[in-house]
Amino acid sequence: MQTSIRNCLMYVAALSLVVGCGGGGVERPDRTSVSGTVTFAGVPVTDALVVFSPAGEGRGATGITDSNGNFVMGTFEKADGALPGDYIVLVSKLEQPESSVEVVSEDDPAYNGAPTREQEETEAKNLLPVAFSKRESSNLTATVGTEPIEGLKFDLGS
Repeated sequence: MQTSIRNCLMYVAALSLVVGCGGGGVERPDRTSVSGTVTFAGVPVTDALVVFSPAGEGRGATGITDSNGNFVMGTFEKADGALPGDYIVLVSKLEQPESSVEVVSEDDPAYNGAPTREQEETEAKNLLPVAFSKRESSNLTATVGTEPIEGLKFDLGS
C-alpha cells in the first residue's frame, strides 16, 4: 500500500509543479483558450489527464477529459487557457488500486488499532500506452499562439 500511496502522492506533486499555485495578487500573463479531444483507437477517452509540458522554459497547463474525451486547458485555474508557446503533450489515465488493507472493527475483540492483513500490493496502472505519458516518448505536440484553439485532436492509436 505504501508504494501505491507514494505513487499517488508523486502524481499529485507532479501536477502541482506543472499547474503551480495562485499568484497572491501578482498579475498573471495572458493565456489563450485551448480545447480538444483525446481518443484511443477512435474511441473518446474519459478522465484522462492532459498535460502541456513546455518544450523550453515556461509554465505548463493541464486538463481532464470528460465523457466525450473533450478537454479544456488551464494554467493557473481550471480552464483558464495556456500560455503562448511550444509544448510536448502528455496524456495518461491511471486506474487507482483499491485499498489493500483490511481493518478490524473497533467492536471486534481482536481489535488492536492496527491493520490485520496486508493484501498483495498493486500499483496504479496506466490504462493508455505509457509512451504518451513521458516527455521522451510522447510524439504529441502543440503550439499555442494568441488566437484561441478549438478542436485539437490527439488519437493515441490502437
